[in-house]
Amino acid sequence: MPFVISISLAYWNEKKATTEDVEPQNLSACGTLGLVTVIIVDISGGLIEASGSSEDAVDSMRQNRRTMRDAVMTFKMAGVDIKLVSGDDDGLPALTAIASELGVYTVDSTYHEAVEGQEIRNLSDGELKRRADEIKVMANFLSKDKISMVQCLKEKGHVVAFYGGSTARDAMVLKAADVGISDKNSTEMAKKSSDIIISSYRSFKSLIPIWKYGRWAYYNIQKFIQLQLTVMVSSLVITSVATMALGESPITLIQLIWVNLITSILGGLMLITEPESRELDTLPKAAGNRIEPVVTMAMRVYILTQILYQSSILLVFLFKGQSIPGINRRVRKAIIFNSFALCQVFNYGNAMDLEKNWSNGGVEQKGFLLVAVGTAVGVQVLVAEIWARLNLLQWGFCFLIAALSWGLGLAMKVLSPFMPNWSFKNISSHLRQSRWMPL
Repeated sequence: MPFVISISLAYWNEKKATTEDVEPQNLSACGTLGLVTVIIVDISGGLIEASGSSEDAVDSMRQNRRTMRDAVMTFKMAGVDIKLVSGDDDGLPALTAIASELGVYTVDSTYHEAVEGQEIRNLSDGELKRRADEIKVMANFLSKDKISMVQCLKEKGHVVAFYGGSTARDAMVLKAADVGISDKNSTEMAKKSSDIIISSYRSFKSLIPIWKYGRWAYYNIQKFIQLQLTVMVSSLVITSVATMALGESPITLIQLIWVNLITSILGGLMLITEPESRELDTLPKAAGNRIEPVVTMAMRVYILTQILYQSSILLVFLFKGQSIPGINRRVRKAIIFNSFALCQVFNYGNAMDLEKNWSNGGVEQKGFLLVAVGTAVGVQVLVAEIWARLNLLQWGFCFLIAALSWGLGLAMKVLSPFMPNWSFKNISSHLRQSRWMPL
């Protein structure tokens, strides 16, 4: 599993994230950027000021600020908070004016604060943590102040990116952030401490497609983990119970390796699929919290449901299948192996949403994945015939078990939007209110 995930992250970094304006410096840069909830932009050293007093220089500065404002608004639409910080002595009013122009700060807003470094240094850790989300503009900040803000936001559960590097001391801030971003004009120490290097602040908008691909890569990794946990735990339950009860497993070691090979190959294809739409509202939502587990509540319910279904129906067939006419020991084990393998292939179809969105520009990609699923089914039939020949009725039974697994997965996907707030406490409260459980 780690090998397949590493290969997919390398694909996203090399094929999608690396451009003329952007150079990822490590394997996880693209994926981590997709989880970012706060970006702190350091404009120390006149980063977005005019390089001269000529009319062309001023016009260029205004154009660059408009471009950066568009990028800021795009990130804010996606739920990413942007904060502006400076270590220069220009004063808070000047920085606030720039922040307002970029759309970072709203004057007279009760939810936006502008502070100076000295004020931050006088705050206690608890007070800083309480105000961290509302602080949008930070003037006259030392490197230690920037580090304090980054660490405070991380303690609150945010995934933080820091864009800066005008001084060597910013290297520590870049290291402290989850994603450190510098540009080619940054100091050498800052660039060595960065996860992503962009050509200049004008390329800040180039982070948007990387953020989108990172969000999608994380979502694909979640689906891959869901598939792998389902096949591993369900096979463990089936083989363990059968071995303890009968002294042998209905699925051999070689067959388990074969099923894992199929799921790994199909999962690898899934990990490098691209979103059918680049629109922000079509992208999956990030966890929004660094302590949020990769395996969400909806995933846990889906995995548990599939494990219970697959293990129970296959074990019942293992223990009671001999009473069916024409089912001997060899055929019974072959049906269990085929049904188990086909369940994993059909679950792959569920994970890839192959049943929907055929009209949203994803026909070619979904068609390719459907061909991959069909090929996996065809190869499974050929391999299964080596172990034991089954008649059409027996093969129909195998496909019926797999189809029921697929239908169960569809039902769980329909219920998944209601699962994030599920907990034993919430369910018990609901049952008591419905009088299904005694008070």
